[in-house]
Amino acid sequence: MEFECIIRDVKVGGEGIIDLADLYKYIKSWFVRHNYDLVEKEYLDTLKEENKIHSIKWEGDKKIDDYVMLKIEVRLKCDNVKEVEVNKKKRSKCNVTFTFKAYLYKDYESNWENSFIQRFLRAVYDKFIISGKLGAYAKELKADTFDMVNEVKSYLKLHKFR
Repeated sequence: MEFECIIRDVKVGGEGIIDLADLYKYIKSWFVRHNYDLVEKEYLDTLKEENKIHSIKWEGDKKIDDYVMLKIEVRLKCDNVKEVEVNKKKRSKCNVTFTFKAYLYKDYESNWENSFIQRFLRAVYDKFIISGKLGAYAKELKADTFDMVNEVKSYLKLHKFR
């Protein structure tokens, strides 16, 4: 398996009052709408002194074909979480930070790694046969990732301090 990092550590965040359950559903629905298979890789609730922290890591995979897969990683970190009540509903006042990463995987099932000849043929295939397609897939992945970044920015702006 070989991969290329297309987007590294794009961060979005702010401070406000949010509904964590609603935000969770919103992120999940974005992946579903854009045909990514979603896996929650990590969910941590920690308490350091008086600071409550939530940390969630999602990975969304979109298999283009047997050879190429797109992956978007999203990490949500909520710092200084305080439970508050707004309009008789539980909310969280916190510092929210999203971190986005995106990867393009080639030969994600490692079918072309069994021998030196296969690895050589894979390199030739990548460079001379599908290089144009790989560029198009990288553009698609960038567009999807920045679509999610922009939707999260809008979500945080719309739902801040409600």
